[in-house]
Amino acid sequence: MGTRKKWAVRGVAVATVAVLAATLAACSTSESANSGEAIVEPIVLSYASNVGEMDHGSVAMNWWMERVTELSDGQITFEAFWSESLCKTPDLLACASDGRADITPVSPAFDQAAFPLGSIVLLPYATENVIAVGQSLTEMYRTTDEVQSEYHAQNVHLLHALPTTTAVMGSREPVESLDDIRGKSVRGYGMLLNALDKGGANAVAVPIGEVYEQLDRGVIDGWFATTLDNAVLDFKLNEVTPYITDTGAGAYQAAAGLLNLDRWNALTPEQQEILTQASDDVMASYGEEFLYPLYERVCDAAETEGVTLSVWSDEAKAEWGDLVEGDLKAEWAERASATGIDADEYYSAYHTALDKHEAAGDVPTGINYCLSRD
Repeated sequence: MGTRKKWAVRGVAVATVAVLAATLAACSTSESANSGEAIVEPIVLSYASNVGEMDHGSVAMNWWMERVTELSDGQITFEAFWSESLCKTPDLLACASDGRADITPVSPAFDQAAFPLGSIVLLPYATENVIAVGQSLTEMYRTTDEVQSEYHAQNVHLLHALPTTTAVMGSREPVESLDDIRGKSVRGYGMLLNALDKGGANAVAVPIGEVYEQLDRGVIDGWFATTLDNAVLDFKLNEVTPYITDTGAGAYQAAAGLLNLDRWNALTPEQQEILTQASDDVMASYGEEFLYPLYERVCDAAETEGVTLSVWSDEAKAEWGDLVEGDLKAEWAERASATGIDADEYYSAYHTALDKHEAAGDVPTGINYCLSRD
């Protein structure tokens, strides 16, 4: 597709496969008592997800697992459990923590109390570049002792963050600014519930699986704080709210691949390096391999089903962002400061990382991508 070539490819340095595989083989072998031959001990890691194998985050994790197997020359392999077949959504963190699964995908939104520093990715209006958010959280974990301590307290190691596409809004009629949602009942989630409230809407906390029915019955007027792909591909919300708009809230969460810390510590440094290298590789490939193919699917579906897509003006975006950004940051900073860290310094360091990763290449939102297609 011509559209995909418009967006810059993001990259990080990639070590050679041969060096990693050779190092691993040399450092992870035992000597046979009879023949003296080196025998590589295989490792099988389990991955438990709450979503199906075709979810774009699942596709990315499958790619990562295959990359680890490739880099390790087949020494490290995986057994995957999809759609809550091993761990239910509320138990994903506990599953990785207690070792029922070696690896699970967990968003700080699941437990903000456990991840007061990691939950900085839940702040809206920071950026529309979802890949930069994932890379920045990964970088903060690798370089900040306090962030590592936060995850280690849950007995998990953060492999890499998994980008989630930006928040959009669905409605029965066109919505172009805050004036159009004031007094309306709108489903929200996480910090964007507060954004709705401060914007004058009647913010309603409804589980995503119940949104369609409540819209159909007229209990609520619209929804916010879900993604274009979830809304159209997974929950068919466009059938009851055919107008979907990008309000400028941007990235509003990111999951992370979490590995049981005891399992991580039991790996050799060479094995740990391979997992880390695969994480760098999947993030470097995220746009072309996972995000843009997802956009193509959702854009095709939206076009076929007659969804009207739009983007708020810069002025309308700024009005809402300016209204809520400071209060949401203060709400986050209160939790972060309780860890003993200087919240302002940490916030600044995170945004420095965001700026760096944003500079590596533009990443469109889903609606912008759809509207720009040839």
